[in-house]
Amino acid sequence: MDGINTYFVSQQTRAAGVKVALSGLGGDEMFAGYSSFRTVPQMERFRRLWQRFPGGLRGTVAGLYGALAPTSDRNRKLAALIRENGRLIHPYFLSRVLFTPAQQSTLMQSNNDALASRATSSLRTALADTLTLDSINRISYLEVRCYMLNTLLRDSDVMSMAHGLAVRMPLLDHMLAEQLMALPGSAKLNPDRPKPVLVDSLNGALPAKIVHRPKRGFTLPFEHWVRQSLRPQVESALTKSIDGPLGAVLHSSALQ
Repeated sequence: MDGINTYFVSQQTRAAGVKVALSGLGGDEMFAGYSSFRTVPQMERFRRLWQRFPGGLRGTVAGLYGALAPTSDRNRKLAALIRENGRLIHPYFLSRVLFTPAQQSTLMQSNNDALASRATSSLRTALADTLTLDSINRISYLEVRCYMLNTLLRDSDVMSMAHGLAVRMPLLDHMLAEQLMALPGSAKLNPDRPKPVLVDSLNGALPAKIVHRPKRGFTLPFEHWVRQSLRPQVESALTKSIDGPLGAVLHSSALQ
């Protein structure tokens, strides 16, 4: 989804005669700008406390929460955190996942442990690399390694070069990254302003209205497209996927 946004921004930038552009990619990941830097540590603490309770109780509470709470992506993920059935690698991955463990079980034809292990091996390796880091720096590493690397960087490269636009990313300079990862995570969060390390480095050059402006995305109507104008193409693609190799893995009725 991010790639489509980058495609249109790059198109307009190149149309304006610009051949090389600077990107702020890495700002949120390296300077703790995402909401995950506040929510995931809370989820980590809850998980440690909640794991002390019997599994049966956790399952009962999760079932009640899932039944009573309004249906939303956030509440489905909270129910998965409460249930904690051993399939949750780490709360960070739950915050980023598209399908909760329960939804994955519904879609998969069987609980193939070997397949699941292979699918999550790179995530477990990345998580193991963070064991000596504090919570904030752990999230920073996981954001860079498991989201930015294979999604945001790929999208930026492919979509900008589609228009002949070269994009440079100064906030991902390796020397800067090494310095930032050496800082304690607590230095990167401040309740009064976002990304304090980045803001303070500008020594007041950034206006307060910019510093405290609400975070805004470049929103396109994906849900409208998928559910309405592009629904025939989406259904056709999913149907064909079931007729191919995915048919041996996914339940066609659940996918439909």
